[in-house]
Amino acid sequence: MKWSDLSASLVVFLVALPLCLGLAIASNAPPSSGLIAGIVGGLVVSPLSGSVLSVSGPTASLAIVIALAISSLGDFQAFLLATFLAGAIQVLMGFMKIGRFSSFFPYPVIRGLLASIGILIILKQIPHALGWDKDYVGEEGLIQGLTESSSMIGDIVKALYSFHPTSVVISLLSIAAMIGWDKFRYKAMWTRHFPGSLLAVGIGLVASLITQNFFGGSWTLSPDHRVSIPDQLPHDLFHWMLPHLPWQRLNDLKIWNSAVMIAFIASIEALLSIEATDQLDPQKRITP
Repeated sequence: MKWSDLSASLVVFLVALPLCLGLAIASNAPPSSGLIAGIVGGLVVSPLSGSVLSVSGPTASLAIVIALAISSLGDFQAFLLATFLAGAIQVLMGFMKIGRFSSFFPYPVIRGLLASIGILIILKQIPHALGWDKDYVGEEGLIQGLTESSSMIGDIVKALYSFHPTSVVISLLSIAAMIGWDKFRYKAMWTRHFPGSLLAVGIGLVASLITQNFFGGSWTLSPDHRVSIPDQLPHDLFHWMLPHLPWQRLNDLKIWNSAVMIAFIASIEALLSIEATDQLDPQKRITP
């Protein structure tokens, strides 16, 4: 394995791990299921995907879909059956070469999708950058009143009035590190394959330890400002077992509705993301 592959894998792992846990909780699913899905996506899906540049990981766009599916089906095991069927539908679409239709999507649609995802990510991260971590995942509603807790804009306003100094310092240092590192690393041979995002993670850890051990008081980050591991996660992982899928519900229309919805939404998002990645690739490699 090349160092560039190893460093990229480490960055993806650091990004995906809290997302796997957070989105599983946000979807009303067991936290261990999110972690197992992340492991499968990294170790199983990546070698089979045929894509050189894309990664397989958690996506916030499906969190609401999954939460609605679990709620409508009334059982997490039933949702797993719908997910299994969704995967079977995707495999069938792969054999039928349906992915080729992604080339018919206009480029503005692809850019619009990526731009909308980027805007949502930025708006969701502003409160965390200021130290407002009441909602570790972020709400989907953009504007529902400036003072409502379910509004992203409302969270930003609250964060401006109750920011945490250490969070602001870490955020500014991390942004400066990533911007400055991209300009510096190409000048030194040994830094070319070291990503700035990994440097930002290290700076954040060091800054957190320094403020906690040498400053204390209001500069110390409380547990609310850190990634919290659910208490039941170690138990679920050490007592992991295969799920008992309710095959007797195969004739349930709700199961198939959820399966088709998950399969098509996940496929469209994946195809558009791959199409955009291929167009951004300077080597012009095309994903099968």
